[in-house]
Amino acid sequence: MHKPHTLQEILIQASTHPYYINLLTPEQQAQSPTSLTLPAFPFLTKDHLFAGIAHLLATDPTFLHGIYISPTGGTRSVINLFNFTCSRENRQIRKHASRLIRVLGLLGPTDIVANLHEVTRMYQSQSLSAAIIEYAEATNLNITVSCQDADVVGYGEFFKPTAVFALPSRVVQLARYVKEERIEWGARTGRPMDKMLYTSETLSREHEVFVAEALGIKQVGSLYGSAELGPCAASPLRPVLTREDLDPETTTRPELGYREFVVDRKLLLVEVLDDNTGEILASSENPVVVGGEEEKEQDAAKRKGELVFTSMLKFRHPIVRYRTGDIGSIHPYTGPLDLTIKGSGTRDDYFIFRLYGRIPQKSFTVDGEYIDIQTLQKRCLSKPEFDVLEWQVILDRLAAEEVETGEAHDTVEFRIVTAGDVGEDYEDVVTRTLIKDVFGPNLKVTVRRVSYSELERGRNAGKMLKIIDRRSA
Repeated sequence: MHKPHTLQEILIQASTHPYYINLLTPEQQAQSPTSLTLPAFPFLTKDHLFAGIAHLLATDPTFLHGIYISPTGGTRSVINLFNFTCSRENRQIRKHASRLIRVLGLLGPTDIVANLHEVTRMYQSQSLSAAIIEYAEATNLNITVSCQDADVVGYGEFFKPTAVFALPSRVVQLARYVKEERIEWGARTGRPMDKMLYTSETLSREHEVFVAEALGIKQVGSLYGSAELGPCAASPLRPVLTREDLDPETTTRPELGYREFVVDRKLLLVEVLDDNTGEILASSENPVVVGGEEEKEQDAAKRKGELVFTSMLKFRHPIVRYRTGDIGSIHPYTGPLDLTIKGSGTRDDYFIFRLYGRIPQKSFTVDGEYIDIQTLQKRCLSKPEFDVLEWQVILDRLAAEEVETGEAHDTVEFRIVTAGDVGEDYEDVVTRTLIKDVFGPNLKVTVRRVSYSELERGRNAGKMLKIIDRRSA
């Protein structure tokens, strides 16, 4: 397996690369590349990447030679929907991710994995997940996301998988089918589905309990990555939540508000940026020991900010100080590691970042007022009586002729998938609760109970979109 580059090697390469050449000051460009340090380097955003990619496509006829192409988001330009990684480096990134999975015990040679990832135009999550499974020496059942639920059950009977690896929404869809058809997964397949590994989307507490009950899953873990960086971190397996954990009065595992991901510092350098001041609050190069029993909450909050990543594996087109848009903090890792895996290094090589969520998804505005997602969940959508399995909100505007005096111009439509059957007045009851407890009386709010197929998804990655804003269309 190819060794990661040193930070100095990455900075020297980046100092003359089109991604960064226009970001460095004339004084920095005049410096010897060996004198550049990470704190002096500018931050990189998607817009900077896209500008550099457009330049390379226009000027370098060899740019697409030996390249792995993956879709990404954040722009309306067709060209800018793609990210480009050296094919050789991409294989190394997958191998290192698989080694991290082995070190953390997520997968190993005894695992048979039902792989339900996406196969669609240019989107390669199925090949990525298959490579990770196989490099981890586990058995890959290449079932894909489009396989009918009944057929997935059939494969389960024949191959008896020990784990499922997919987007959470796909596993929830399978679990709902199993529940509706009154299938006892363990009895039907002869073996419970012990582990669930998920990617891309978040897994709510309600979903976790629902999936665990339907499929017999005992442990859950996840991977973190992006088109720009590839898979680069993983959350260790932990016992699934139970129905008692959904009740704040009975749970022994309260909602923490974050997920923890383990990182190998030889492969990825993580900084935490205060978006308001531009100050670096923490760095995995010089880690601050936080999270102890004596730490005060206000001190921890001071170290929480936007996660900024520098890859030690991407050299041909380096990624230095890339702003992820994710909110997090850095902490030591004290959990189990299998350091007998070749190349795993020492315990000091591993740390965690806590992921609190993405910046844009924390809230949305309706007629100029912020609606906090956590408040929305607490006041309505997480209430047990509403039995919400998945939801999506679509923001739009009334046509001019539809606006009445005193009425808001914005409209809000909720599409809700429920775990089971509900009453005929379900949509009206949820609508009244949203108006009463969240939005107020002057807003046009509608609720539709739908199936999974009626939820809108991204065109490239096929991910379920939580918030769809059509007001700027």
